[in-house]
Amino acid sequence: MLADGTALPITDPSQAGEVDSCQSHLALRSITPPVVRKWYSKARRSSGGRTSIAQSYRFLRAVMNAAVRDEAIVKNPCQIPAAGADKASECPIATPDQVGQLINAITPRYRAAVAVAA
Repeated sequence: MLADGTALPITDPSQAGEVDSCQSHLALRSITPPVVRKWYSKARRSSGGRTSIAQSYRFLRAVMNAAVRDEAIVKNPCQIPAAGADKASECPIATPDQVGQLINAITPRYRAAVAVAA
């Protein structure tokens, strides 16, 4: 809750779908670790993308860090390890045969660059 007694408005448009579903209408001090865990669990079970959920969690954590710095709350309730981390899928690595095929298929002037990069 802000000094004037109003609830904290979380209005970043890019985070609206994730954060707004649980936290935007709560008083700042009522956002506790169990509330954050419940929101995060619900968001992970929903159809939302993992990246947007991680971004929303980072945004909420940043807001709560600011509240801690401003002494509005004592401790940040965002305590879920790696919840704000993006986990990119691995890109496949070309096999030596695929690199050879690429070298043979491209313009001769770029062949050395492809061989060095591989």
